[in-house]
Amino acid sequence: MVEFGILGPVQAVRDGRVLGLGGPKPHAVLALLLVDAGRVVPAEYLAEVLWRGAPPPAAGQTLRSYVSRLRSLLGPEATLAGRGGGYVITVGPDRVDAARFERLVGAGRDALSRGEAAAAAGRFAEALALWRGRALADVAEVEPLALEAARLEELRLVAVEGRIEADVERGLAAEVIGELEQLVAGYPVRERLWRLLVLALYRAERQADALAAYRRARAVLAEELGIEPGEELRQLEGAVLRQEVPPLATAAATRTLPRDVASFTGRGAELGQLVGQLAGVAAGGGGGGDLRDRRDGRDWQDHAGGARGAPARGAVPGRAAVLAAVRAHAGAAAGGSRRRAGQLAAGGRGRRPCDPGRSGGEGGPVAGSPGG
Repeated sequence: MVEFGILGPVQAVRDGRVLGLGGPKPHAVLALLLVDAGRVVPAEYLAEVLWRGAPPPAAGQTLRSYVSRLRSLLGPEATLAGRGGGYVITVGPDRVDAARFERLVGAGRDALSRGEAAAAAGRFAEALALWRGRALADVAEVEPLALEAARLEELRLVAVEGRIEADVERGLAAEVIGELEQLVAGYPVRERLWRLLVLALYRAERQADALAAYRRARAVLAEELGIEPGEELRQLEGAVLRQEVPPLATAAATRTLPRDVASFTGRGAELGQLVGQLAGVAAGGGGGGDLRDRRDGRDWQDHAGGARGAPARGAVPGRAAVLAAVRAHAGAAAGGSRRRAGQLAAGGRGRRPCDPGRSGGEGGPVAGSPGG
């Protein structure tokens, strides 16, 4: 299988071996056909750009010899045919490195927009690994190819920026600061690079350096272009000053308690178990009712007996039955405190677990325990 490369000097490779294409003009012919793969490129246009607007009288014949040699080298794996006064090459979309590069960059952008920083970094890195040097480096004197090389170079920078942004969002801010410093030196008026540098410095806990980088960007833009930084860069500076930079896109919110349940709908068994245990605590008094909550993943247990409470039999009680059981326990508990009953009914929501042997401390006495 023949694969083609234009992300560097033009080349055709079969089974790992680079094919000898000839001199600069055959390389340029192949490149001109590849950048318009699947479309007819007029022979007159090819002659005009190859000889820089002054083709010799035998230009058409010379061009046909170039095409004939390329056709014999490439064989049936790449269709190179004359058609409609011109030539067309037909190859699979993944047989040209530039086509693969653009597809991977698109995939990286999509992943980044979905907040999938690790996947985005992988796609961008895979795309950038296809480059072997300056795009179309050996045929850059051909004007249309110079324009294509500039387009590809711009897309390469977009891929670099995307990969760095993905790295920053997955917690690698400190690792990319050096690379960003080199990039802003090479592309001083590219605001996205300055934004990434300010953000990376801030995420690396270097707030003062982040603000200094913004001032550098502002000075460069004023000197080079006579303009102020764009809105996004100015907003980032304000967020750094206020310490309001959004957290990492991939950072998972930590929770110490489960979400509140809006209602008891569909929780019949759990409700019955709760009411049964409340009733048992109320009947046994306040001394033995130390109930552990579920905040650390353990089931409610009767601390005195060490057994799980059995669900109440029969119809599942409604809200009134729950409240009645809570009031009964509150009356049996020392002091009859409504606050303790509320804590028991809420499962201790918002409080830290207490050691069963303690009657006080930071968490306060456990509902149903003596003292307080």
